[in-house]
Amino acid sequence: MSKRCYTYLLYIFSLILCLCCVACDTNEEPTPESAITIYYHVPYSNLTSFVNNDLREADGALLTLPALDKTTILFAKHKFTEMGIDPNVYVLCKKVIEQGEVKDILLREYQFSEVNYTTPEGLGTLLRDVQSFSKSKRYGMIISSHGDGWLPQRDPSSAPDRRKLFGAGNHKLYDASFVTLAEAVSETEKPWEFLLIDACNCQNIEVVYDLRNAFRYVIGSTTEIVDKGQDYMTALPALVNQQWDALCQSYKASCEDYADWNSATLSVIDCSQIDEMAAIVKRLHQSGADSLVVRSELQPLDGYDMYRYGYNIFYDFADYYRCLATDAQLLSQFERQLAALVLAEAHTASYNSVYFPINYMRPLRVSSGLSCSAPCTEYFQLWQETNWYKATH
Repeated sequence: MSKRCYTYLLYIFSLILCLCCVACDTNEEPTPESAITIYYHVPYSNLTSFVNNDLREADGALLTLPALDKTTILFAKHKFTEMGIDPNVYVLCKKVIEQGEVKDILLREYQFSEVNYTTPEGLGTLLRDVQSFSKSKRYGMIISSHGDGWLPQRDPSSAPDRRKLFGAGNHKLYDASFVTLAEAVSETEKPWEFLLIDACNCQNIEVVYDLRNAFRYVIGSTTEIVDKGQDYMTALPALVNQQWDALCQSYKASCEDYADWNSATLSVIDCSQIDEMAAIVKRLHQSGADSLVVRSELQPLDGYDMYRYGYNIFYDFADYYRCLATDAQLLSQFERQLAALVLAEAHTASYNSVYFPINYMRPLRVSSGLSCSAPCTEYFQLWQETNWYKATH
């Protein structure tokens, strides 16, 4: 064999070897069909009956839906005893199919005083255990609780580090912040693909900005969530296969059939697009048009004005920032980035609130999939302490 021929064959062999390596690497990348672990996080609250129903829906989905063949579900909630719920003990369980039934297998118990899930350390322990007990290529998380977006405790004079964003709602000891969640996620070994926040008023730009490096996708509602939450028979396969439009539309449909509520907003946010949006919004604030916005003409997304506060706190994100876009080119950039940021969104024609009078619904003139609190002057001092404010001013 000539030296030239030998060199040519060596080149061909090296090329084939490189292509094989690339193929191997590609196969290692997570895909919607890969094995996935979904962790269902349940803080202490008065939603126990609804959460238990959610978990039964998950059982039915695991048993009957082929789309979940490679899905493992873990959940953590407070221990239930003969005396009722024990708020001092938290249990991590795994759903396992045995003889045609789904059984909840206890993996670990935690004393709340030692593993406090409202702190980065305690919540980080839980999340690391989830990844240790269930090895998979993909991880997703669901939070089922009360929620109030980025808002602090109901004392506007509270220090910023005392913000409580999701949890019991009526018992601050079991409330936690999304900043805490982001810190806890940063300590886990494997990345987290999505977070579904099955709680009220949490799809704020302020919240999503805090979570942008913790999850690739954040799913949630800009308004109040119906007490029964998601329909997990349809939500779980949509989450696993990243069928975002189907996820939003199925939630809307389930709420339209719910006579006591008939109100829904749900959206999916691509967190990789948030920093670019923050840069555009910063330019919008620099335009000086904030003072020209007529607050009463914006789309509100809560019912606090009919509660004792007498004012709204959450407004539609796009409705507000379009008012600041006095420059046509900047408005065009904003619209393009909004389309990249919000991957899917669905909403009913109007929305409900527990603070509204009976049989009253407020029309949804616009629903962009995100809310913001920029126009809310009553919380302006605390809003200035959010990471979103600091990034855009």
